Amino acid sequence: MPDLYKKAHITQILIAINVIIFFAETFMGGSENQAVALRFGAFYTPYILNMNEWYRLFTSMFLHFGPEHLGTNMLSLLALGPYAEKILGKIPYLLVYLFSGLCGNALTLIAELMTHQVSLSAGASGAICGLMGFIVFFSILPRSRRIFPLKNVGLALLCMIVPGITDSSINLYAHIGGAVGGFLMTAIIYGFRRLFNLVHK
Repeated sequence: MPDLYKKAHITQILIAINVIIFFAETFMGGSENQAVALRFGAFYTPYILNMNEWYRLFTSMFLHFGPEHLGTNMLSLLALGPYAEKILGKIPYLLVYLFSGLCGNALTLIAELMTHQVSLSAGASGAICGLMGFIVFFSILPRSRRIFPLKNVGLALLCMIVPGITDSSINLYAHIGGAVGGFLMTAIIYGFRRLFNLVHK
């Protein structure tokens, strides 16, 4: 295994948490059982607003519906996470990941309030799309364009968004909110680092 993946400890921990929770869901009645999903903290607007269960904006990031849902997200996390972890550093990477997931769920909440269409949702896709936001940010910087060519990144973003438009079971709002959140948090981290380097020159 390349050093990039061996040293990606935060990515490994995130994957382990998701897998452990998935098996716990399965043991408690099935990962695709709605009652089980709600018990474990799935995203559900009526519970969030009427019962003040705001923690669901966070806990739903670690739940998945079925092995295919889990497998797809964890493979995506394994593909993107180690690069973000190496470039950003462990704590900043974790901040980008969690903030992106929260942004994805926040946009979902806003969209459901506006459309009056409520659904039970869960998954790490918003947080993972935040890693795409991180890549988009570095693809527009002159220094890193060769590593992240804008054309390739744009194609990847298209592949991320199109399925959400054509498949109603995919939470497009979580994807968009996550990507925007990842971009913004990466920009904030990058800005603080630039400022820190200027002050300490």
